[in-house]
Amino acid sequence: MIVTAVTGKDFRQVSRDLILTPYGMRDTYWPAKGDYDIRGPHAHTYGVHPGRPQGGEVDLTDRLPTYEFGPSGGLVSTPQDLNRFWSKAPLGKMMARTVPVEQEGWPEGARYGYGVTRMKSGCGYAYFAAGDMPGAAVFSGRDRAGRAATVYVTGVPDKRQHLIDAFVATMCDR
Repeated sequence: MIVTAVTGKDFRQVSRDLILTPYGMRDTYWPAKGDYDIRGPHAHTYGVHPGRPQGGEVDLTDRLPTYEFGPSGGLVSTPQDLNRFWSKAPLGKMMARTVPVEQEGWPEGARYGYGVTRMKSGCGYAYFAAGDMPGAAVFSGRDRAGRAATVYVTGVPDKRQHLIDAFVATMCDR
């Protein structure tokens, strides 16, 4: 809503113009209205459908209107594109003003900037974005040396720490 108010343009167009195209993120896109499928090969996602929780865990791959998630989970990307973004991400600007992350399940000392979180890891500071939606969770980021990693899992882990550990191990063991 802020992007639209400031630019007068839909957030999808602004993100394409300012991030996706300049960063070479060719396989990243915003689904069209009414689009329930994901383009190209991809993992299936399994979880509880938010509109029908009584159905238990189901294959959600083509059952969620990702367009409706908007900027809070509608963007579809690939690990390669996310790692490409992180190789060019302006960390100085993204971490110019930070606040402590006080949400349970995050590492002690983690700080949140402009869309990015910083935490200490076994190989120095890690900068990342993370999120989940029904049936999937992702951690994507880099360290100061530029080593990027993206960890995507189907299903949402019971403990965020498992996903954090996988992300750090992937990034630090390169």
